[in-house]
Amino acid sequence: MYVGDFTLRSDLDVLKDMFTMKLRIIRLWTLEDYYNKDGIFFIQLILMDEQGNKIQGHVPNTYIYKFRNVLKEGEAYFIKIPNLTKMDERKFQLTDQMQRLTFNRETTVTPCLDFSGSVVGFAFIDYHPIIADTVPQNISLDVIGLVVAVGEIDARNEDRKRHKMRLQIQDVKGSQLDVNIWGDYCYTLSDYIQKNPNILQIVIILQFAKINIDNMLIHIMMYQSSSSILTLMR
Repeated sequence: MYVGDFTLRSDLDVLKDMFTMKLRIIRLWTLEDYYNKDGIFFIQLILMDEQGNKIQGHVPNTYIYKFRNVLKEGEAYFIKIPNLTKMDERKFQLTDQMQRLTFNRETTVTPCLDFSGSVVGFAFIDYHPIIADTVPQNISLDVIGLVVAVGEIDARNEDRKRHKMRLQIQDVKGSQLDVNIWGDYCYTLSDYIQKNPNILQIVIILQFAKINIDNMLIHIMMYQSSSSILTLMR
Protein backbone atom coordinates (compact mmCIF):
# COMPACT_ATOMS: atom_id res chain seq x y z
CA MET A 1 0.00 0.00 0.00
CA TYR A 2 1.44 3.36 -1.04
CA VAL A 3 1.73 6.47 1.10
CA GLY A 4 -1.48 8.47 0.83
CA ASP A 5 -3.71 5.43 0.51
CA PHE A 6 -4.59 5.45 4.21
CA THR A 7 -6.34 7.92 6.54
CA LEU A 8 -4.85 9.35 9.73
CA ARG A 9 -7.09 9.82 12.74
CA SER A 10 -6.90 13.59 12.34
CA ASP A 11 -8.32 13.26 8.82
CA LEU A 12 -11.36 11.15 9.69
CA ASP A 13 -14.61 12.41 8.18
CA VAL A 14 -18.02 11.05 9.18
CA LEU A 15 -19.22 11.73 5.63
CA LYS A 16 -16.68 9.29 4.15
CA ASP A 17 -17.72 5.65 4.02
CA MET A 18 -14.72 4.23 2.19
CA PHE A 19 -11.39 4.69 3.94
CA THR A 20 -8.39 2.67 5.12
CA MET A 21 -6.37 3.26 8.28
CA LYS A 22 -2.86 2.15 9.22
CA LEU A 23 -3.05 1.29 12.92
CA ARG A 24 -1.35 -0.62 15.71
CA ILE A 25 -3.42 -2.45 18.33
CA ILE A 26 -2.05 -1.30 21.68
CA ARG A 27 -4.83 -2.88 23.77
CA LEU A 28 -7.26 -5.71 23.04
CA TRP A 29 -9.76 -7.30 25.39
CA THR A 30 -12.98 -9.28 25.13
CA LEU A 31 -16.25 -9.65 26.98
CA GLU A 32 -16.76 -13.35 27.46
CA ASP A 33 -20.09 -15.17 27.40
CA TYR A 34 -20.92 -16.10 31.00
CA TYR A 35 -22.84 -19.20 29.89
CA ASN A 36 -20.36 -20.38 27.26
CA LYS A 37 -16.68 -20.44 28.22
CA ASP A 38 -15.66 -20.42 24.56
CA GLY A 39 -18.08 -17.67 23.58
CA ILE A 40 -17.30 -13.97 23.19
CA PHE A 41 -19.86 -11.15 23.15
CA PHE A 42 -17.53 -8.60 21.56
CA ILE A 43 -13.92 -7.50 21.09
CA GLN A 44 -12.77 -4.05 22.19
CA LEU A 45 -9.62 -2.40 20.88
CA ILE A 46 -7.52 0.68 21.40
CA LEU A 47 -5.76 1.55 18.16
CA MET A 48 -3.05 4.10 17.37
CA ASP A 49 -1.91 5.68 14.11
CA GLU A 50 1.67 6.60 13.21
CA GLN A 51 1.23 10.08 14.70
CA GLY A 52 0.42 8.58 18.10
CA ASN A 53 -3.28 9.47 18.00
CA LYS A 54 -5.58 6.84 19.48
CA ILE A 55 -9.09 5.65 18.66
CA GLN A 56 -11.26 2.89 20.04
CA GLY A 57 -12.32 -0.09 17.97
CA HIS A 58 -15.24 -2.47 18.37
CA VAL A 59 -15.96 -5.88 16.87
CA PRO A 60 -19.62 -6.79 17.50
CA ASN A 61 -20.72 -10.32 18.23
CA THR A 62 -21.96 -10.87 14.68
CA TYR A 63 -18.43 -10.61 13.26
CA ILE A 64 -16.40 -12.25 16.02
CA TYR A 65 -15.89 -15.30 13.81
CA LYS A 66 -14.24 -13.15 11.14
CA PHE A 67 -11.73 -11.26 13.29
CA ARG A 68 -11.03 -13.13 16.56
CA ASN A 69 -8.08 -15.09 15.14
CA VAL A 70 -6.76 -12.19 13.07
CA LEU A 71 -6.41 -9.31 15.52
CA LYS A 72 -3.42 -9.48 17.88
CA GLU A 73 -2.40 -6.98 20.55
CA GLY A 74 0.85 -5.23 19.63
CA GLU A 75 0.53 -5.90 15.90
CA ALA A 76 -0.08 -3.30 13.16
CA TYR A 77 -2.67 -3.60 10.40
CA PHE A 78 -4.31 -1.89 7.47
CA ILE A 79 -8.00 -1.71 8.40
CA LYS A 80 -10.23 -1.07 5.41
CA ILE A 81 -13.88 0.05 5.36
CA PRO A 82 -14.79 0.12 9.06
CA ASN A 83 -17.77 2.18 10.18
CA LEU A 84 -17.10 5.42 12.05
CA THR A 85 -19.64 5.56 14.88
CA LYS A 86 -20.22 8.18 17.57
CA MET A 87 -19.26 7.52 21.19
CA ASP A 88 -21.53 8.40 24.11
CA GLU A 89 -19.82 11.52 25.48
CA ARG A 90 -21.56 11.08 28.84
CA LYS A 91 -19.57 7.91 29.52
CA PHE A 92 -15.93 7.44 30.53
CA GLN A 93 -13.68 7.60 27.46
CA LEU A 94 -10.47 5.69 26.86
CA THR A 95 -9.26 8.09 24.14
CA ASP A 96 -9.90 11.72 23.24
CA GLN A 97 -11.57 10.70 19.95
CA MET A 98 -15.35 10.82 20.21
CA GLN A 99 -15.87 8.29 17.42
CA ARG A 100 -14.85 4.65 17.26
CA LEU A 101 -14.16 2.21 14.45
CA THR A 102 -16.78 -0.52 14.27
CA PHE A 103 -15.86 -3.58 12.23
CA ASN A 104 -18.51 -4.85 9.82
CA ARG A 105 -19.03 -7.46 7.10
CA GLU A 106 -17.10 -5.44 4.50
CA THR A 107 -14.19 -4.59 6.80
CA THR A 108 -10.88 -6.18 5.84
CA VAL A 109 -7.75 -6.46 7.98
CA THR A 110 -4.28 -7.10 6.55
CA PRO A 111 -0.91 -7.08 8.35
CA CYS A 112 1.19 -3.91 8.14
CA LEU A 113 4.93 -4.53 8.20
CA ASP A 114 6.12 -0.93 7.89
CA PHE A 115 4.34 0.82 10.78
CA SER A 116 6.68 3.59 11.91
CA GLY A 117 4.88 4.82 15.00
CA SER A 118 5.27 3.99 18.67
CA VAL A 119 4.95 0.41 19.87
CA VAL A 120 3.25 1.16 23.20
CA GLY A 121 1.75 4.63 22.86
CA PHE A 122 2.38 5.91 26.37
CA ALA A 123 1.23 9.49 27.04
CA PHE A 124 2.31 10.18 30.61
CA ILE A 125 0.68 12.98 32.54
CA ASP A 126 2.31 15.06 35.28
CA TYR A 127 1.11 14.41 38.83
CA HIS A 128 0.45 18.06 39.69
CA PRO A 129 -2.75 18.57 37.66
CA ILE A 130 -4.07 15.24 39.00
CA ILE A 131 -3.43 16.29 42.60
CA ALA A 132 -4.87 19.75 41.90
CA ASP A 133 -8.00 18.08 40.45
CA THR A 134 -7.73 19.93 37.14
CA VAL A 135 -7.62 16.82 34.94
CA PRO A 136 -10.96 15.72 33.41
CA GLN A 137 -12.28 12.64 35.17
CA ASN A 138 -14.12 11.30 32.11
CA ILE A 139 -11.03 10.34 30.08
CA SER A 140 -8.23 7.83 30.72
CA LEU A 141 -4.63 8.74 31.48
CA ASP A 142 -1.18 7.15 31.73
CA VAL A 143 1.04 7.51 34.80
CA ILE A 144 4.48 6.25 35.78
CA GLY A 145 6.03 6.22 39.22
CA LEU A 146 8.35 4.65 41.75
CA VAL A 147 6.46 2.44 44.22
CA VAL A 148 7.05 3.84 47.72
CA ALA A 149 4.34 1.97 49.65
CA VAL A 150 2.47 -1.30 49.14
CA GLY A 151 -0.69 -2.31 50.99
CA GLU A 152 -2.16 -5.73 51.70
CA ILE A 153 -4.39 -7.44 49.15
CA ASP A 154 -8.08 -6.92 49.92
CA ALA A 155 -9.54 -10.34 49.05
CA ARG A 156 -12.94 -10.05 50.73
CA ASN A 157 -14.81 -10.35 47.44
CA GLU A 158 -15.36 -13.92 46.20
CA ASP A 159 -14.49 -12.82 42.67
CA ARG A 160 -10.69 -12.80 42.31
CA LYS A 161 -10.98 -10.07 39.67
CA ARG A 162 -12.32 -7.77 42.41
CA HIS A 163 -9.38 -8.32 44.76
CA LYS A 164 -7.42 -5.10 45.06
CA MET A 165 -4.20 -3.65 46.39
CA ARG A 166 -3.41 -0.03 47.14
CA LEU A 167 -0.02 1.42 46.26
CA GLN A 168 1.63 4.79 46.55
CA ILE A 169 3.80 5.90 43.66
CA GLN A 170 6.15 8.88 43.43
CA ASP A 171 7.43 10.94 40.52
CA VAL A 172 10.86 12.52 40.07
CA LYS A 173 9.63 15.70 41.81
CA GLY A 174 8.63 13.81 44.95
CA SER A 175 4.88 14.14 44.40
CA GLN A 176 2.85 11.06 45.29
CA LEU A 177 -0.35 9.39 44.09
CA ASP A 178 -2.49 6.61 45.51
CA VAL A 179 -3.07 3.79 43.01
CA ASN A 180 -5.44 0.82 43.17
CA ILE A 181 -4.58 -2.30 41.17
CA TRP A 182 -6.91 -5.27 40.75
CA GLY A 183 -7.10 -9.00 40.19
CA ASP A 184 -4.07 -10.96 39.01
CA TYR A 185 -1.93 -7.80 38.97
CA CYS A 186 -2.13 -7.75 42.79
CA TYR A 187 -0.84 -11.29 43.13
CA THR A 188 1.87 -10.90 40.50
CA LEU A 189 3.33 -7.91 42.32
CA SER A 190 2.87 -9.41 45.78
CA ASP A 191 4.52 -12.71 44.79
CA TYR A 192 7.49 -10.93 43.25
CA ILE A 193 8.05 -8.80 46.35
CA GLN A 194 7.89 -11.85 48.64
CA LYS A 195 10.33 -13.85 46.50
CA ASN A 196 12.73 -10.92 46.03
CA PRO A 197 12.97 -9.11 49.40
CA ASN A 198 16.19 -7.35 48.40
CA ILE A 199 14.85 -5.49 45.37
CA LEU A 200 15.79 -1.83 45.45
CA GLN A 201 13.22 -0.21 43.19
CA ILE A 202 9.90 -1.01 41.56
CA VAL A 203 8.60 1.33 38.87
CA ILE A 204 5.03 0.93 37.66
CA ILE A 205 3.46 2.20 34.45
CA LEU A 206 -0.33 2.30 34.47
CA GLN A 207 -1.91 2.83 31.05
CA PHE A 208 -5.55 3.82 30.37
CA ALA A 209 -6.24 4.42 34.06
CA LYS A 210 -9.13 6.30 35.65
CA ILE A 211 -9.16 9.07 38.23
CA ASN A 212 -11.44 8.32 41.16
CA ILE A 213 -12.40 10.70 43.96
CA ASP A 214 -13.55 9.01 47.17
CA ASN A 215 -14.32 11.11 50.24
CA MET A 216 -12.37 14.01 48.73
CA LEU A 217 -9.29 11.80 48.25
CA ILE A 218 -7.94 11.46 44.71
CA HIS A 219 -6.52 8.14 43.57
CA ILE A 220 -5.80 6.38 40.30
CA MET A 221 -7.44 3.07 39.51
CA MET A 222 -7.55 0.53 36.73
CA TYR A 223 -10.61 0.78 34.50
CA GLN A 224 -12.27 -2.58 33.87
CA SER A 225 -10.30 -4.71 31.38
CA SER A 226 -8.93 -1.80 29.38
CA SER A 227 -6.15 -0.73 31.75
CA SER A 228 -2.75 -2.36 31.60
CA ILE A 229 0.26 -2.36 33.92
CA LEU A 230 3.93 -2.63 33.11
CA THR A 231 6.15 -3.21 36.13
CA LEU A 232 9.88 -2.47 35.96
CA MET A 233 11.88 -3.99 38.80
CA ARG A 234 15.54 -3.90 39.75
